[in-house]
Amino acid sequence: PVWMQEGMARFLERRWREPSPRLVLAPAAAGLLERRRREGSLLRFEQLHPSIALLPSQEDAALAFAQVATFVERYRARFGAEGLRAVVGRVAEGDGAREAFAGVAEESFAALERDWRRTLERRGAVAGETRSIAELRFRRGEADGAELDRAELEGATALPDGARRAIRLGDLLWTRRRHRAAAVEYGRAHALVPEDAMVASRFGRAALEGDDAEGARAALEPLAERQEDHAPTWSLLARARQRTGDGDGARRAARRALALNPFDPLPHCVLAEVAEATDERAREDRVCERLGGLGAR
Repeated sequence: PVWMQEGMARFLERRWREPSPRLVLAPAAAGLLERRRREGSLLRFEQLHPSIALLPSQEDAALAFAQVATFVERYRARFGAEGLRAVVGRVAEGDGAREAFAGVAEESFAALERDWRRTLERRGAVAGETRSIAELRFRRGEADGAELDRAELEGATALPDGARRAIRLGDLLWTRRRHRAAAVEYGRAHALVPEDAMVASRFGRAALEGDDAEGARAALEPLAERQEDHAPTWSLLARARQRTGDGDGARRAARRALALNPFDPLPHCVLAEVAEATDERAREDRVCERLGGLGAR
């Protein structure tokens, strides 16, 4: 069943690089889950069948992914890895997902669902909850980075008007290579929405180009741990730490960024400068150049 597959995949997606499974919800997803819980408008699991893709809205689809991931997280906390394996085994033998979860737990699926909902109440709102999920926009063919950035900004309807204006002006200045002036505008937007990773990353990028590594680091550090899976934050933080003399921190941030996006040249270029082993430096230098990252130095 698709919802079961998605829940398992989301819960286990970090398992390859961590000693045990750990669910990390993006702040936007966590904020959406908490808001819909408070409103009493969580989705029923029968609504997720046959496919999450058939739900009536993009927000419902995003909510469904958060629901099934946290359900699997709670189930494993109660019944362990063996419990999850037993559920998969039952489905392989022909049971429906709900029947398999209930059968292994030896209680009704309704009871499992009630228990999961209680854990959401204890989870509560995420600190610095993201206001809303930006509307997804689809384009035919390819679009350059600036077009995608504009689409992202247009969809981010929850941003205050002042932040949106500052970002637009910052983008115009950035495209004209007025990096310090762009950093000023992005900084104004960041002051209005300090929890927004997209805004902080824009500011961090411009601040680094404007030789303000300390300012970039101050903006990015608080977000890095709260938004663990936002690759641009970790990538820029690696450079900011390197330029402020924190070699150990730069190595950690660069490796975290590469675990999320191995095709970003910047963390490779950082490691080419701060890696401790000679062979690692040489390898990362080759990758940095191959990915076109000479400008990232």
